[in-house]
Formats: sequence, structure tokens, C-alpha cells
Amino acid sequence: MNGKETRVNWLVGSAPPPPVMRLITGDHKVTMLWDNFSEVTPDVSTLEYDFEGYRIWRADGWARPYGPRS
Repeated sequence: MNGKETRVNWLVGSAPPPPVMRLITGDHKVTMLWDNFSEVTPDVSTLEYDFEGYRIWRADGWARPYGPRS
């Protein structure tokens, strides 16, 4: 406004690619195995290897809703 406009260049990135994952079910447990593809892929905007870690969440008491599955 009033001639004080400034151009702002946004860096638009995306989340790192997900790892290839395999789940092995067992007696009241699930074992998760995955590769390190997310860890060895550079950031799309900076081209730096800046992987920070994984977050694994568990949903207690979840049940698939009744109805058609797609």
C-alpha cells in the first residue's frame, strides 16, 4: 500500500515421501517394518537432507464402521 508493496517468494514444499512399510500381525501385537527411503530423500525446496524422525500413532478401541468398503 502506498507504494510499499514487497514481493514475497514462497517456498512451497511437501511432506517427505512415505517409507515402504510392512505390517506383521501376531498374538495381540503388530510388528512394523519399513525402509529408509524418507531418510535418504532430500527436501524438495532446499535439497538438504533434513529428515527429523517418525511419529507412530495407535488408535485404541477403533472399529471399522458398518457399511460398504471401498
